[in-house]
Amino acid sequence: MGRQITDDDYTFVYFEVIKQLGPQRILDVGLFLQRIGALCRQAMSCEIPADTVLDGVDVFGGHFPIYDRVYDAVFAGNPADGAPSAGAPFCGTGFAEISGGPYDLICAMDVTPHMGPDTRAAFFKALPALGRSVLADCTDPQFNDFLVQNYELTPLSSGGKQFVLGNLKEGK
Repeated sequence: MGRQITDDDYTFVYFEVIKQLGPQRILDVGLFLQRIGALCRQAMSCEIPADTVLDGVDVFGGHFPIYDRVYDAVFAGNPADGAPSAGAPFCGTGFAEISGGPYDLICAMDVTPHMGPDTRAAFFKALPALGRSVLADCTDPQFNDFLVQNYELTPLSSGGKQFVLGNLKEGK
């Protein structure tokens, strides 16, 4: 299942930002809903509407088939090899090949520190083409530096945890 998230602050920020922004298309890098154990698009009395496109990227490997019902599409394996498959982590340069964008919101919560160097570099490079804004936590100094240097950010916090919401279409 990858890296499980049990911290309610992450869940609160994830759903609150989605509620406030009202995105029609979301790319969930790291399958956040799977990592919190949600079996639907709902948690903590918050819900992602059924008419919102919710695609996921399995960067950890091992997404469970039930999440094919939660997400509209799950990108897994390495599309660059032409072999996406359940159970294989998404890796390499495949971010540039994700179809379905541009997304209104890209969620990358506690995910970039766990990517390999090639996957991380490909993600950073593909980010502006993938979507309009990004929600990220502040656990990865390299990702934070990348965002601070390139985009206008709105700081967010919950329970002492720090997050950022970045506008990818208005660089510095």
